[in-house]
Amino acid sequence: MMRPVLQVASGREWRGGERQVWLLTRALAGLGVPQHLVTARHSVLARRARAAGITVTEVPWDIGLDPRALLFIIRQSRATDAIVHAHDAHALRLALLGRPRGTPVVATRRVTFKVRPGGTWHRADRVIAISGAVANALRSGGVPASRIIVIPSGVALDELADVAPSGVRAHLGWAVATPLVVNVGALTPEKGHASLLRAAAALAVARPDVRWVVAGDGPERARLAQLAADLGIARAVAFLGQVDDVAGLLADATVVVSASNAEGLGSTLIDAMALGRPIVATAVGGVPELLAPDAGLLVPPGDGPALAAAIDRVLSDVPAAMALGSRARGAAAAFGIERMAERTRDVYGSLTMATDRT
Repeated sequence: MMRPVLQVASGREWRGGERQVWLLTRALAGLGVPQHLVTARHSVLARRARAAGITVTEVPWDIGLDPRALLFIIRQSRATDAIVHAHDAHALRLALLGRPRGTPVVATRRVTFKVRPGGTWHRADRVIAISGAVANALRSGGVPASRIIVIPSGVALDELADVAPSGVRAHLGWAVATPLVVNVGALTPEKGHASLLRAAAALAVARPDVRWVVAGDGPERARLAQLAADLGIARAVAFLGQVDDVAGLLADATVVVSASNAEGLGSTLIDAMALGRPIVATAVGGVPELLAPDAGLLVPPGDGPALAAAIDRVLSDVPAAMALGSRARGAAAAFGIERMAERTRDVYGSLTMATDRT
């Protein structure tokens, strides 16, 4: 019999990692896995997970290593004999501090940044890497290969099949036939938005009708808005901030673009693939694993002219763009949340059996 699972995620933001926790817990519930999510009070993750029928406890979690969250993890771990699954670095540190002796800890790693030798990631019983690139970064940091399992992120393919375009062109006062480039991501340095804006500026002379939508928020917003103004493209770029209907926005896109300098995998790109959108992305982290073979165009990171040329190529050849989107939709079939949940359940099961043998 499978032990219950204590899912731990700080959840103080709503980004790709938090969305993956929400999708995973939903899919695990469909498999009958007993689980309890601990996350920050008043968070989007808590609200969405509870609405999906997940048992949620909201705890004060105002700083990364909040002792109030630690106290609850200690109490809940001791009361339920649960496997603990930590979904971010802060959650992992608290899980390791709060687990009773012998309690297995699973951790999910979503970024390709190197881990510190001898740090917390080395102490997890299993580390789920969301891509081969993330797994390579873990191994290069000294995490034993025997503890690493690659389980890619997933999306709700059945729900995406029914997505309707959000109508963002009309909302922004743009013509219905306007070529639309859509980028979704937190406005943080590693997401490469400066390269995206320079690509927009490079295309502006030859393609003045193209419009650019950037969805997401973060500390770089003011700087990026100023850069758009400095490049003379402010009227062609809309910064939407946090968007609830990301799938609807992606469905509006003529082309979806990721300009990241670092990316563990890129779950928003999986959404775009499932929607059959042509994709141009930087060849970083796990992105080539998603878009190979021929499910998108890849360019070097930080290369605005190459990004502009690839986007222009998609906009210039409609039949080729449609074929690219069709191949992307076919590749997306491998990234359903059901498959992600089944493989994660297998990880829990292997730890349950290992514990039973000791």
